[in-house]
Amino acid sequence: MTPLAPWLNASFAHLIHAEKLFRDPSDFARRSALSAFDNGVETFIGGYLQQKPFQRGGRSYPRDDVAGWMRNYHTRIEFLEQELQARGLEWKVPKEHILWAHTERNEHLHNPKGIPERGVIEVIREAALWVFAVLFDVPDIEARLNAALDDEEPPANAQKPTPEPDTPENSGSGAAAGDATDSRQTKGEQ
Repeated sequence: MTPLAPWLNASFAHLIHAEKLFRDPSDFARRSALSAFDNGVETFIGGYLQQKPFQRGGRSYPRDDVAGWMRNYHTRIEFLEQELQARGLEWKVPKEHILWAHTERNEHLHNPKGIPERGVIEVIREAALWVFAVLFDVPDIEARLNAALDDEEPPANAQKPTPEPDTPENSGSGAAAGDATDSRQTKGEQ
């Protein structure tokens, strides 16, 4: 797998973060995953528009058009629609589904209404991965994401393996090395 261009690292890190939330079954993570993937759609489009032409395959856009597309989520989706037409591509995730998931995200963010349904998160996740892949010309985004997560070290708070019990076979003395308890302490001596 070829490395990403360095200017894509922050956006890819955003995807990794969102994916970790998606894989976490907690209610908090579900709410957060919805926001993270939805924000990804918006920031990937905005980031793409702010890149220099050499960073986006030689494509250039009039400055006034870019300013208009950068206004809000909906105008960024309008840009995406025009870009797909210019490239002769179809919507992998229908525009209406992306906008529906965005509305759901806003409802959960501004008017808490419980835990988002998994289906909403799946729609916006698929959209975020697809937008990243299309705009930044990154094939096999899901495989790249899985590889990045597989390569990560476990978090610092991950449960450490339980040491083997103290036995004469593994310690030679009957007390584990560094064990604060020795035979005198068991007899009440200090």
